[in-house]
Amino acid sequence: MHEIFLARQPIFDRNRDVYGYELLFRHASVANAQVEDGDRATSEVIVNTLTVFGLDELVGNRLAFINMTRSFVVNHGRIPLPADRVVLEILENVAPEPAIIAGLDSLRSAGYRIALDDFVYDPALRPLLQRADLVKVEVPRLSLSELAEQVDLLRTFNVKLLAEKVETPEGFEACKEMGFDYFQGYFLSRPSTMSNKDILTSRLPILKLIATLQRPDVQVAELEELISQDIALSYKLLRYLNSSFVGLRRPIDSIREAVVYLGTRKLWTLAALIALASIPGKPQEQAVAVMIRARLCESAGRVIGVENPARCFMVGLLSGLDALLDAPLEQILQKLPLNEAISSAILHGEGAEGRLLSAVRDLETGCVARVRELGLNAAETNEAYVEAVRWTEEIRSVC
Repeated sequence: MHEIFLARQPIFDRNRDVYGYELLFRHASVANAQVEDGDRATSEVIVNTLTVFGLDELVGNRLAFINMTRSFVVNHGRIPLPADRVVLEILENVAPEPAIIAGLDSLRSAGYRIALDDFVYDPALRPLLQRADLVKVEVPRLSLSELAEQVDLLRTFNVKLLAEKVETPEGFEACKEMGFDYFQGYFLSRPSTMSNKDILTSRLPILKLIATLQRPDVQVAELEELISQDIALSYKLLRYLNSSFVGLRRPIDSIREAVVYLGTRKLWTLAALIALASIPGKPQEQAVAVMIRARLCESAGRVIGVENPARCFMVGLLSGLDALLDAPLEQILQKLPLNEAISSAILHGEGAEGRLLSAVRDLETGCVARVRELGLNAAETNEAYVEAVRWTEEIRSVC
């Protein structure tokens, strides 16, 4: 089998809650979505999802979106995926020939949901639309007027509409106004620009905590006082430490004891995660994505022998502050006591940590070239990715 790299991309509803995840698999031999043997790729996706990674590990209780080639639609008996857990994405090069129509009818009778990928309306494609549950429209391919026309045409069918490659908050709002039901893309990672005053007034407590935890001379009493000022953070920290996930022999019932038990480094990690996940007005999935990135940076850094894997975690975590704090990264990092190497890694991809961060960012969209350049094979990368997802879900469940 070819080496297959794994990533997942969330799909959101109109309230920005996660509806499902598209599973992104790429061959090690290509840097983008080009696949020479689509049938083989789909086979490996299904096998790896069920046997290597586990559907629950990848998507939890949400839906998994998986690409289907013509061969799998025609020979629908080869799909061993549970119908209530997946959405089958029919690729744009699949034509509405009789064998395809028969295959789709059979899949729908078995309870599978059907999505049409990268779809542009054509009267000749009506038989596909009549059998679809969801249609994915690639936003950058069309002007706003063309996009609105597509929505009008598709609304005559009994389908939900998903806007793909939504790149900006403005694009999200435009698609939402047009009536799209679901959204996929980088718009959650593109912050609106705020002023220095905005950051200082609305996000200062979080930045202050992160900055204090990074100081090498920080004292236990100072940390205890700072954390105790945030009731929600204090509660979640103690709840985490006393959970079965940590498995302590006796309960910890004070912030001071928590600080002493964890140590500065672990406390920084946990407090930062809890604080960032608790930012008001932000979808929890944003914090989840940043946590997975940070953990994956750390794990991958350990595999390739980076001198300080813990610093890779910090680089990964801080790289997502722009989306969570609604401000440019450069502006945020100026307010933290970071050395030049860490800032350069985050902002410019420089140094070992910067190259690793760039590779992980690429992997999030299914591009694997930089991961391969670092010497990470598919098995190592996928193991680290699934572990990062599992770790993040465990943290989220108790915090």
